[in-house]
This record gives sequence, C-alpha cells and structure tokens, in this order.
Amino acid sequence: MRVLVTGGGGFIGSHVVDRLIERGDTPRIFDLSASPYHSPLEVETFTGSITDPANLDLAMRDCDAVIHLAAVADRLYRGPADARFAHALELMLAGLRAKAR
Repeated sequence: MRVLVTGGGGFIGSHVVDRLIERGDTPRIFDLSASPYHSPLEVETFTGSITDPANLDLAMRDCDAVIHLAAVADRLYRGPADARFAHALELMLAGLRAKAR
C-alpha cells in the first residue's frame, strides 16, 4: 500500500515512515523541506505546502491512504482557527480526488 505521510520529514513523521517500511508499505513523504531522516533515494519525497491544492494533488496521486501529521512546530501559531481548518479540509479534498483512504 502506498501511503502519503504529510509532515513525514519531521521527528514523529519519520518514525511513522519507518514503521510503514517495516510493515511492507510504501511511504511517500510530503513536507515543506527534505527529510533529515530519510534520503529521497530511500523514500519518495514531495516538498511543498499542504495549503497548495496542486501540490497536494500531485503528492496524493496513486496513494491508497494518507496519514496527516503536518503541523506548525517549534513556534506559536497565531493564525485563526479557520485557517487551520481550511488546510485540513484541503487535505481531505485532495484525498477524495485521489480516492485515498
């Protein structure tokens, strides 16, 4: 199973990617920057923002499932709650377009 892991380049996401590999699944990382834990040669990696529907659609293509771990880390998010909801909604819509679980 090909699984998109948003935030897969982060500390928690990298451990989820490791577990998926151990299970025999094929993880795909989607993050703002390259993972310091996994080489793009080892794990397919897409860089971009979850706020960009085109990037999400591209990263989600051919995925069977998504694990959403992308978050603003190491700083206080001061934006409106509506913006966080909109980002999560955009991710779910991209999943539906890709027919992921």
